[in-house]
Amino acid sequence: MALLKRELHREVKGSKVTQAARWTLVFDTDSKSLYVECEVAHFEANTGGTANVQTATMDIADYLRQGGQTAGTANYGVC
Repeated sequence: MALLKRELHREVKGSKVTQAARWTLVFDTDSKSLYVECEVAHFEANTGGTANVQTATMDIADYLRQGGQTAGTANYGVC
């Protein structure tokens, strides 16, 4: 399975507790599907560098109408 990826948006917030989000446009060459992948990471320097990463996929239309937000604007914890 070949996945062609292009980053759409990246956002990082915080100093001691860092939150990062990245949205990627993905084309699956096998299934001929196009979708957006959202990866949200939460890093805590205070607890020895603990990291929690979540990845979700969404339809392009859902990405463009994210709950009253501009597409690609992080709502950390929820893609």
